[in-house]
Amino acid sequence: MSLIFLKILKAYVELSLGMNYKSNLFAVLNHPNRYLHSQQFLDIPYREDSFLQAIESLRHSKDTWRYPAAEKSIKGWFASFGPNKISLQTSPSEIFKLMESKDKINYKKHLKNIASMKNEDVESELEIFEMLKEDATRFETVESWLNHAKYMVAKTKELNRKRSNDGIQLATMHKSKRTRMESCFL
Repeated sequence: MSLIFLKILKAYVELSLGMNYKSNLFAVLNHPNRYLHSQQFLDIPYREDSFLQAIESLRHSKDTWRYPAAEKSIKGWFASFGPNKISLQTSPSEIFKLMESKDKINYKKHLKNIASMKNEDVESELEIFEMLKEDATRFETVESWLNHAKYMVAKTKELNRKRSNDGIQLATMHKSKRTRMESCFL
């Protein structure tokens, strides 16, 4: 989760700064779940009114139930991460407040939904979120925190690569699905 969350957080920040529109849009469009099709958003300006216009077709479709949730979600998204709402100098703590806000992004709810869909431990996902949040408070700007996070991700990948070359790794099917068993007999 932590690598995915960092990618999504960075994408929200960069969208607000006007950077890498298409790749960042793909990263955040349905994080949290908005049930939106990316094609409608690729060639429109990154503005709330444009996004609301893009979902207007939902009102008159068989998926009309999606419109109110999509509208609320887009309004929350742009209230937090609309054009120039934040900068690289914004405090990471402020970014986490925006991600957690129930009337804006509500990312914790998204984590709970994803964990339950994947049959994963919800508490461990929330614990990782809180650890990242605590780590972020050590930095004054989102830019410095994201640079640190980028370094730590690269270091973790390097350690995992080294570790995986040290022999054979055994895992039960349950372990690979992240479910826990008391014991395993070989």
